[in-house]
Amino acid sequence: MTRLPTNVPGLDLVLNGGLEQGAVEVVAGAPGTGKTIIAQQICFANATAEHKALYYTTLSEPHTKLVRHLEPFSFFDPHALGETVEHVHLGDLLRDARRNGLEPLVSEVVRKALDSEPVIVVIDSAKMLHDFVDETERPPTACPPSTWADSCSSSTTSSNCATSRRGHRSAGP
Repeated sequence: MTRLPTNVPGLDLVLNGGLEQGAVEVVAGAPGTGKTIIAQQICFANATAEHKALYYTTLSEPHTKLVRHLEPFSFFDPHALGETVEHVHLGDLLRDARRNGLEPLVSEVVRKALDSEPVIVVIDSAKMLHDFVDETERPPTACPPSTWADSCSSSTTSSNCATSRRGHRSAGP
């Protein structure tokens, strides 16, 4: 199994070499515990010109504020923004989700991933997506809200959801 190294000290050891490529990974925790920082660190460590890191934000804050919070970290490279690490705001699509559901948003994320073949896709935060979905779009009660949205949201914590890819493909989806 091919793994995407996180380049976070100690984390690759715990994860047997990194994130499983093609898998959906959930980083969950209370606000302020570093979910966004660790996701950004993984993005900056793995993004290349050929396979960018796509970082989708659902926050109401502007990307300039996100970047300002990243500046003190040694992994942050301002020249990588746009070149290899792309921040995409989902705000407009989220506002439309109240009226049109999440299908346009999901279609956009999937389209961009297929077009650009990124090394990793991060959605920060997936819990926000859960909060925007109409009850009629949620899966049946057999799948509780805490596992909704590809198991990326949590009813008690906020979370980031990431899926990793590399240039080489493994068998399977």
